[in-house]
Amino acid sequence: MVVERSVIPPEVEAQLPKDENEALAWLQAHPDRRDVRLAAATLRGGEHSVALRARDHDADDQVAVGPELAPGLVAAVAATLA
Repeated sequence: MVVERSVIPPEVEAQLPKDENEALAWLQAHPDRRDVRLAAATLRGGEHSVALRARDHDADDQVAVGPELAPGLVAAVAATLA
């Protein structure tokens, strides 16, 4: 499963407007926003991994890979195999 997200630093997240439409516009315009892509894969036996790639560091040698990067995404993929 692959998802794309825009993320901001935790200390900036508290400034996010409560209104969903305002929050989306605010996030898209924020200078600290980073666009990332997460890819999660899991096997029926439970083995899994996640790859994370940031648009501003878009190079093959700058992809973060590890099993604990997106536990919710891994759980969603694993649920499809149950």
